[in-house]
Amino acid sequence: MELIVEKIKAFRYSFVHLLMTVLLFSRSFLDYENGIYVTLAFFLLINLTCFTSEYFLFRYYRKYKEKNSNKGYAIFISVQVFFTLLIFLLFKLVLFA
Repeated sequence: MELIVEKIKAFRYSFVHLLMTVLLFSRSFLDYENGIYVTLAFFLLINLTCFTSEYFLFRYYRKYKEKNSNKGYAIFISVQVFFTLLIFLLFKLVLFA
């Protein structure tokens, strides 16, 4: 049980990002043909990038404990928001134009 709680704490920003993307983008692709599949592919792509980025960030700060992780996580959050919007625009404008 402690291992699960530790993993949730380690990836807390990714879980918050997962919740926010589900709330914000859940109905964005339902008007298209196979909308549920497109929505699931979008969520998979977004959250796969988010969890892998946070995993590498977590490993980096575990290795270099003397570094300040607050700045790294602030950059991580802003980059993930940018990636989310970029992938959303790619899905909306390029794939389904």
